[in-house]
Amino acid sequence: MIVYEEKDGALHKLSNADNVLESVNPQVILSTLTKPALVKWLKVHEFPEPFFEDMASEEQSPVYEEFSEGFLLIAKYLRLEKDGFLEFYEENVALIMLDTKLFIVCKDAATLNDLANKLDRRVRAKKSSVFYALYCMQDILTDQQLQTIDLVNLELENLEDSIISEKDKKSETLKNLYYARRSLGRLGHLFVHESSSYSRYFTNMSNSLKKRFRFELSDLKEHKHMLTTDCRVLQDKTANLVNLQLGIANNRANEAMQKLAAVSIIFIPLTFISSIYGMNFENMPELKLEYSYYIALGSMTTIALSIFAWLRKKRYL
Repeated sequence: MIVYEEKDGALHKLSNADNVLESVNPQVILSTLTKPALVKWLKVHEFPEPFFEDMASEEQSPVYEEFSEGFLLIAKYLRLEKDGFLEFYEENVALIMLDTKLFIVCKDAATLNDLANKLDRRVRAKKSSVFYALYCMQDILTDQQLQTIDLVNLELENLEDSIISEKDKKSETLKNLYYARRSLGRLGHLFVHESSSYSRYFTNMSNSLKKRFRFELSDLKEHKHMLTTDCRVLQDKTANLVNLQLGIANNRANEAMQKLAAVSIIFIPLTFISSIYGMNFENMPELKLEYSYYIALGSMTTIALSIFAWLRKKRYL
């Protein structure tokens, strides 16, 4: 566990986290679900066994709940994975305020270390409180989500460039677009639920805290709104990229059909001439001329070259 204790208007990191739960001083406690002392303490304070199961499940949606001694706010920690196209690492982070203690609980130790380092940079050597640490953690998680959305936008821009330059195979591109649409749909659903949870949290906040942290809360609300808006924009962008990919494929097919039609135009008159002189009528004077073969061949060549030159001029070839 990583513990900060509020003293003299600032949060101080404790070097020894033993028996910290027994302290009556305001504290910020960051921990994973693997700490038996923390789990036992939470169970004593109205947290039933299903809560810990829900925390470990990715299917758990963001939620806000109030208790007699405080509240629970479950938010999402997001990170874009390097393997696979637009695959996300998603983890629940529980922000639990009970009396004067703020618990920041997650499942993975790597996530906890990342959050702890970011929080430490914000509160170290500054005037801060437990509630300010709560705002900082909410802002850290929101910034992480905004960075993820920015990376998604960058990936879609790279995909758009590859579609226009026709570097990737059509089947691979359409598969990536399908994954992008599915992932963005999941993110959009998540952001809507999280925005609703935060709205309930803002509504139930005391007036004194609203007034004291009005600028911070306004910034947080704006970022939450940006997340849902940006996610919808990226969903529309994905749909437009699908249309772009299909349009380019149709354009290539039309160009191929145009070239086939142009070749047919060249050979149709030649086929007509050869079919006439392929008939076995007796009264065909051209057949008895000495140079009839060369005349017919020259005429066919002239016609073919003339049609070819006309097609090139009209840019059909």
